[in-house]
Amino acid sequence: MLIMYSPMTETLLALGMETYVTLVSIFVLAQVLSNSAIGIGLAIQNWLIKSSMSVWAIASASYLGTLLTEAASWASAAAPIIHSQAPSHLAAWALGSGIFAGSSSLVTAASAGIILTQETKSNPEDSRITFGSYIIFGILFSLFMLGYYITILTLLY
Repeated sequence: MLIMYSPMTETLLALGMETYVTLVSIFVLAQVLSNSAIGIGLAIQNWLIKSSMSVWAIASASYLGTLLTEAASWASAAAPIIHSQAPSHLAAWALGSGIFAGSSSLVTAASAGIILTQETKSNPEDSRITFGSYIIFGILFSLFMLGYYITILTLLY
């Protein structure tokens, strides 16, 4: 069978199959983590229900889920859980806020730290940005963001 390559086909294949396999595996991981039939998914759902689907619990669970997977996969896995228990705008904002803060602390997002390290390697040693200093900054800043979002959403609603 002869496969015809078009500009669209070439564009889709430009990332390589490894990229697509990685994305699929991350989405599968998110679905497994959020599944109520296994320990962690059941624990997350019970924790959210015991907290009465509070803003801080939804945002914190979203932050942790995103930290373990990534933003889009966790959103697709967690949104049905949150919506079934708390179908409100506040719950949706809490979910989105936790995902947004969590995506800032992802290990994959820390690749920017590697780039910054390369870009600053000719700087004096005390002004270089290392991967370690970047990841510490990223996690602390994302936790600040999480606290800020929880505070704002709690005050607004």
